[in-house]
Amino acid sequence: MNIRQNSSAEFDRRFGTFDEHDTTDLLNNRNVQKFQWGTRHTFALLCFIGTCLMYANRFNLSVAIVAMVRRNATVDISANDSSSGTCPVPVNAQNVTDSIHSGEFYWDDMAKFFVLGASFFGYFLFCVPGGRAADKFGGHLTMAVGTAVIGLMCVLSPLAARTSYKCFIVVRFVQGAAEGSISPSIKRLIVNWVTVKERSKYMAAIYSGIRIGSPMAMLISGLMSSSPEYGGWPASFYLFGSLSLLWSICWLFITRNSPQLHPKISQQELVYLKETIDASHDHASTIPWKGMFTSVPFISTLCVHLSFYMVEWLLLLEIPLYLNTVQHYTITKNSITAASPSLATFLFTLLYIWIIDRAIHKGQISIVNVRRVSMAIGGFIPSLALIALALVRCNRLAVLACLFIATLPLAAGYCAFICTPADIAPRHTGIMTGIACIFTGLAGFILSMYTGLVIQNNNDLGSWQIVFLTVAVFNIITTIFYLCTVTADIQHWNYDDDNYSSKIRLNE
Repeated sequence: MNIRQNSSAEFDRRFGTFDEHDTTDLLNNRNVQKFQWGTRHTFALLCFIGTCLMYANRFNLSVAIVAMVRRNATVDISANDSSSGTCPVPVNAQNVTDSIHSGEFYWDDMAKFFVLGASFFGYFLFCVPGGRAADKFGGHLTMAVGTAVIGLMCVLSPLAARTSYKCFIVVRFVQGAAEGSISPSIKRLIVNWVTVKERSKYMAAIYSGIRIGSPMAMLISGLMSSSPEYGGWPASFYLFGSLSLLWSICWLFITRNSPQLHPKISQQELVYLKETIDASHDHASTIPWKGMFTSVPFISTLCVHLSFYMVEWLLLLEIPLYLNTVQHYTITKNSITAASPSLATFLFTLLYIWIIDRAIHKGQISIVNVRRVSMAIGGFIPSLALIALALVRCNRLAVLACLFIATLPLAAGYCAFICTPADIAPRHTGIMTGIACIFTGLAGFILSMYTGLVIQNNNDLGSWQIVFLTVAVFNIITTIFYLCTVTADIQHWNYDDDNYSSKIRLNE
């Protein structure tokens, strides 16, 4: 019995057989089914919340560590013009100096670097095992376990930090390793739960959680860390960790690996999904390594993962430092300025996926052209905005405008390269996403090292201009490469069964 017959047998076992008249009646309501809230929408909502929590846990430390570590912080007003390499300090801030920050820990710069980088190392090393596990077990269990481990490590972080910074490094490493299974699990489950035409919409909506989780972590962690009445810096770890553990329990009971296994799904929704999702996208027993790494569309996707996330991490991780040290933003204004574009991007995401979804269902655009248009918007516009950011120098209004223009279009990119593994090889989505996530983690590591080398002992406008221009040009090059090679066709190496043709066209 082949795979499609197995899927049909499972459907018939759970719901019985339908005669032609019953099935036709259900499928005639397909348009209604698209807009009614169903189990697949609940699945997507939980994925969105899970993404929010993963990124909240990831970026929580970047704010909390300011309150954790004792340091001297003063405002340098000696250089008060842009010709000296730094922007003028606002008049109302020139006489302001920060007192010695009374953190708990006396960590040197090297210790702080290892603490901040430990999760990236774990993420980098465990992306492929996480992807393979998602392919093997379906994604439901791996996502629950991964998020639970993230939550547990976050709750244990204050205790680990107070034990020793080395113990804290181990906890952060394990947290990063657990994160390696999340994205592959989501993409593997998307193949089972979402039709090809709806994939762009669901992917963009789920990954817009980045734009809620990141600023949420910055704002809440900053508030708690600076307010002893809220529990100080440990409270943010307890909050986000506890929410992640609660989410894992809800996820286990509410979702399943596929619609056929869900006990609460309606007959109408199951028939709709059965008729619109290819039942052949089961777990593959072997991995076509040669096919993957000789596939130009997949190689271009990996390149875009590297460059796109360099832009992403630059805007989320490095810009606050630039605003503080070069533009002389106060801590409060810095956090608001850094978080505002991400929150606005979430709203832009909702608008963009609504437009794309309508265009697809009206037959106005093919799947492959959705990928092209989305990548062009998400690749070129942020890069041009970074180039502009390098040129506007000390004009604060122009700087803010550039940050918004650079951040908003990133939402479109999630309708492009993020979807490509599921488009070209749905049976291997988990392992392919795991490989792609290596490049995501590598982007953060390379960006941090490169920025540190460029601005080392020379943290001024000229150094930051080099960083902005380098990242922008690299992203433009990889975007062009992706646009020239992208496809929405399932590749022949996706299949290892003679029952299937070597290639199926999805964009007709």
